[in-house]
Amino acid sequence: QVADALWYFAAGAGEPAAVVAAPVFTRASDWAGQLRGLGYEAMPVATGREALYAALDPAASPRLAVILLDGDLDRPVVREVIFQLRSAERSARVPIIVAASADRYEDAQRLADEDPLVLAAPRPHGEGALATLIERAIPLADHPQADKKVRTAQAGQA
Repeated sequence: QVADALWYFAAGAGEPAAVVAAPVFTRASDWAGQLRGLGYEAMPVATGREALYAALDPAASPRLAVILLDGDLDRPVVREVIFQLRSAERSARVPIIVAASADRYEDAQRLADEDPLVLAAPRPHGEGALATLIERAIPLADHPQADKKVRTAQAGQA
């Protein structure tokens, strides 16, 4: 496991990463752009499967700070995506935001009630709405990600 640990630290340098998944790709791209403005390397995707690949990518997962899922996500659906993310060591402790439409908000809230690292919220609209969600989600992690300077130093040592 030494090689895995060294890779984890070596790949941890740089901006914190975020995965943004929405079935309407323009929505995912918009949210990713807003996250980039907040200092995240955000990867927009359109399906649950792509969200899993992006979150578990060994080049990004050591920096993964937050995952934003649209409540309408499919292939697979949000519940299955969360289950698979929690089953993988690389993403098991990463906060997840489920941004739901009004008709899916109750489903999102049930997911949040089942998992303390999931935040259910209405889809963010307007200036600063996504930043507020990120501020609420990041503290959910019981082991917050080290800041960029510390991770860069760790990467150099690795």
